[in-house]
Amino acid sequence: MQRFQPVLDFIEASLDRKLAVSDLASLVGLSAPRFAHAFKDEVGIAPYRYVLERRVARARELLPSKEHTIATIASEVGFSSQSRFSQCFLRCFGTTPSAYRYALNRGVS
Repeated sequence: MQRFQPVLDFIEASLDRKLAVSDLASLVGLSAPRFAHAFKDEVGIAPYRYVLERRVARARELLPSKEHTIATIASEVGFSSQSRFSQCFLRCFGTTPSAYRYALNRGVS
């Protein structure tokens, strides 16, 4: 995992931006296809899936606060739309972001 630590750190710092596999690959001096295979072998999931999961996890941390709308949170963690964010969140956690926020604020989580 140490080999990909610069990539993991870059992803964490750049969740709000579009992340291309070629850019991630350049951080460790590999071609994009070779990087994608090596990343999956080492981390256990494809780079694209890893980025999506990190974005959803970051959003989950932000959702309890009502300081930002769900659309704002979606944008802050790099989703192109609130709809896309809701789809990914539902797939990862089995509930929508708004239902998750509602349950947290009612103390049900």
